Amino acid sequence: MSLSIEEVGPAIMYGGLALVMGYGTYVQKEPSWIFPAMICAGFLGFTVATIVKEGFLAVIPALTSNFWSNQVWYDLLFAVGLFWFALVERAKKVGMPLLPWFIYVVSAASIGGLNMYARILYLEEQQGKGDDALLNVNDGPL
Repeated sequence: MSLSIEEVGPAIMYGGLALVMGYGTYVQKEPSWIFPAMICAGFLGFTVATIVKEGFLAVIPALTSNFWSNQVWYDLLFAVGLFWFALVERAKKVGMPLLPWFIYVVSAASIGGLNMYARILYLEEQQGKGDDALLNVNDGPL
């Protein structure tokens, strides 16, 4: 019996995320913008491939067909709220404009939240390098 990518994909992603989270928690001294940016890029790529294969509107019946799909939808909404409330103060401190990021995070969910977190870490890293880095604070990843 062979398994499809739809069947093994979640296990692979879960394992990969656990490794990245473990590395970031126990090995890495300072958080880096590179990990959330890489995760965001990979997930964005998977999302684009899914939209190409399944169509954009296929997500509606996938999230509304039964209680499990509703549970996944609610979990996604809570994750978006958690991203926003956990990051908004840090975003203010590094001078990020909140309205565009709010629209992005609410509309792109985890992709937007991961991208926002990567941007915050990047700006914090730049600001920690001294006054010269502050001049180019809007350069770098989105």
